[in-house]
Amino acid sequence: MTSITVPHRVSRMVIWLVLIGVLAIDLMSVALTFGVYVLVKDKFNIAGAGIGFTVQRDAKILYLAGGQDQVQGLFIRRLNDRDPVLLSAVTDNVLKYALSPDRTNVSYIVQTEDLGHKLWLVNIASGKRRMLSDCENAVCSRSVWSPDGTRIVYEYTRLSGENAAGLATLWWVNVATSQAKPVFHESQLPGTNPRWSPDGKWLSYATSENVRLYHLDSGESHVIESIVVPEVDWSPDSKKVLYRDALAQDGQFVTQLFVYDLASRTVANIDPNTLYENLSAAWSPDGEWIAVVRRSLSAPRGDQIWVIRPDGTETRTFLDTPTMAHRGLTWSPDGKYLLYDRYQPDYPSLESNIQMIEIETGKATDLDIQGTDAQWVWP
Repeated sequence: MTSITVPHRVSRMVIWLVLIGVLAIDLMSVALTFGVYVLVKDKFNIAGAGIGFTVQRDAKILYLAGGQDQVQGLFIRRLNDRDPVLLSAVTDNVLKYALSPDRTNVSYIVQTEDLGHKLWLVNIASGKRRMLSDCENAVCSRSVWSPDGTRIVYEYTRLSGENAAGLATLWWVNVATSQAKPVFHESQLPGTNPRWSPDGKWLSYATSENVRLYHLDSGESHVIESIVVPEVDWSPDSKKVLYRDALAQDGQFVTQLFVYDLASRTVANIDPNTLYENLSAAWSPDGEWIAVVRRSLSAPRGDQIWVIRPDGTETRTFLDTPTMAHRGLTWSPDGKYLLYDRYQPDYPSLESNIQMIEIETGKATDLDIQGTDAQWVWP
């Protein structure tokens, strides 16, 4: 057998090649690790009371909170940031607001020093504000956006002239032109609690006697008899509406949850459990669940948050804290989280904290935001 002698300089070269190969593998490992980080960096953890949530990194929350001189301002804050940004003017006393469908603008209603009202629009990114309607000689309230983002419907109660200090009517304003006018040809037709169907074809509203669903193109109208006559919550497919109504029991009225089907014109009580009253409810984005604030009639105060299937099955209970109350249920667009206000029942306007539930695990955390009326601004 013939032996081969490897020159010393060649063996050193082989060693260097091996070292370079190992180094390349390490660099690839680092690169892969960084790549994984890049893929997941759009998620982040909220630490609170030992509870971890993984939500969108750029998710923000809109809310109302006390500001300078005790006025209520409109704020926005990133979930992973402790510093909120004021979107309304420093002196604006904001009563209500509504987020645009594309989550870029917010309409809000301001009460002026002389108790007048104005409807404003603010762009979230730039902070630029402009007035949509001065609501001259009227009270404006409860604004809601059309699904295409071109119009805003709101309650309009005239303070002088025809129908002064009478019933609220419905008006809408063109977002681009700021032109405002009554929704119906019969301008004095009473209406409150307006809601658009997600497909933009229907407008629901309440009267003193019932709930009405109005088809904006055909003029078709559905009437839902109701004692409570609240706002309705449309199903994501615009085929059903969820609402609350009262049933008489043992000399008192108990609010129950009902679903009205537009196609069949039928009503179903989805959970006829008269041991509880239902205070508010909201349909999940995929239509698979309904979140409910529910109070046991045997409890002196406080309530619970439940989720329930639209057919009344698979109920789950969250936050069984009898000394606390909850309101303002808002689903995240992906249906994984719920925002809500938590407060002492005896002091509903004071020390209200915004919290969040992860639906899959049922875990909750306080977001360290003292405010009310929270809404997601989802990236």
